Amino acid sequence: MVVDELKCKGLDITKLVGLATDGARVMTGRNGGLVTLLQEHSPTIIGVHCAAHRTALATRRQLS
Repeated sequence: MVVDELKCKGLDITKLVGLATDGARVMTGRNGGLVTLLQEHSPTIIGVHCAAHRTALATRRQLS
């Protein structure tokens, strides 16, 4: 579905080199995550955890 939508928008998946995500498993999971799905079409894609999301997680107050 995602691949079809990208193609519908005229985007060439083979030219995609990276994808920044919020780190959720649905995005980065090895078994069906978006990065893995896109790597099936373009194996050179690199998935990274967005710096802003990582900072937000690191600075979040812990509830006691």
